[in-house]
Amino acid sequence: MGAVEQLSHHWESQEFAIVGRFEFSGFERALEFVNHVAKMAQTHNHHPKISIDYSRVELLLTTHDAGNTVTEKDHLLACAIDDWMKNSNRNSL
Repeated sequence: MGAVEQLSHHWESQEFAIVGRFEFSGFERALEFVNHVAKMAQTHNHHPKISIDYSRVELLLTTHDAGNTVTEKDHLLACAIDDWMKNSNRNSL
């Protein structure tokens, strides 16, 4: 299982979750990001809690089946999101 320290600066560890906070240039860019996260969540069969506030998106990853704790599923999805951000140059959205 990966460590939160290996993830980008967007992520932080909380007691029972990994939380990612992302900011974009506007609402449409934030929605574009959320749509890609939704596709990744389907692929991983692991679905985050998603909050959108105009250009800010917050993702909360926890594994409900494991008693609302952080598992490898959470780390794998966070890594996939980071990889997509890096490979598609989405840090400049």
